Amino acid sequence: MPYDLDIPGQVGLFELRAIEIVAGLVPPKGIMVEVGSLYGLSSSAWAASVPDDAEVHCIDPWPGDRSVRVTSKKTETTNSLEGFLDNTKAYKNIVAHQGYSPRDFMDWNRPIDLFSEDSVHHNPILRQNLQFWASHLKPTGVACGDDFRPRCPDVMSEVRDLAKSLNRELIVVDFFWCLLPPADLVPAAAAVRQKLLALRDEAVAAASVNPLAFSFKLKDRPKRLAPSQNLDLTAKICNSSLEVWRDRDGRPLSGSINLEVRAATGERPYQNLFSVADAFHPDITITTKISASMAGLAPGQYTASVNLLLVDAAGVPVHTFPPSARWAVEVGATS
Repeated sequence: MPYDLDIPGQVGLFELRAIEIVAGLVPPKGIMVEVGSLYGLSSSAWAASVPDDAEVHCIDPWPGDRSVRVTSKKTETTNSLEGFLDNTKAYKNIVAHQGYSPRDFMDWNRPIDLFSEDSVHHNPILRQNLQFWASHLKPTGVACGDDFRPRCPDVMSEVRDLAKSLNRELIVVDFFWCLLPPADLVPAAAAVRQKLLALRDEAVAAASVNPLAFSFKLKDRPKRLAPSQNLDLTAKICNSSLEVWRDRDGRPLSGSINLEVRAATGERPYQNLFSVADAFHPDITITTKISASMAGLAPGQYTASVNLLLVDAAGVPVHTFPPSARWAVEVGATS
């Protein structure tokens, strides 16, 4: 496992494994560029997988305005150059460059063997990055990157255009995209291609095991409500599976959020359903706001819970997910 999972990041295991495979095409004393290195997880995978004497140039603005707790280390790392250097200090072949790509790197004049794009996922900067670094790519080099997924339509469009302009096959493993050099120029690319295709199939099989995979994030859960104050919530829901959720007849299932506010004393709980979507397309986050009046509740301590239901065309719930959020709320208090 040539990567350090103690380093935080937004790269999945299948993508890290794909990096390990692709990095084998970087030659000894080769040069690669990673745009969008963040905390250093993918950077560590590249640095550990390319030849020891290859240069791994990592580019990021590192503004220092975000932080994340690394549970295994029980420390906090920041989105800063200092944090990145600390996370990747074990990898001597990493060269860090703080700045915005491509704006701050227009004087780059070295041919590269690989570039990986994982910075801004929308145009015009995405297109500028891809065109700029592709112009420095050797004919034997590799172009690749992350977040080839429906929620990033510019990535999907621009990468397809890049594949067409380079006359290369597009291979996607999970969300990692890759354009390999032709095998007649780099014979080892044929074996790398087969490994990537096998890994792609493995990723698809793993995802299909859980056809109802989803994410649910709730923002600003209030702990206190004044008398007659509404309980206002913002929810973000995403279908994390590979297909639209459908009923047995193939019709898309709609969704509702079930809000329950239950008293510790056992009275009948407040409960209501809020419609949120007519269909859940894969990897598209749906943001919805709900507002529930608490006017009928007596002052006291309550437990609020929220969960998602999938509903068929007749309005009948066909699947209820476990509560995605549960918290204590005091009604009748001064907020």
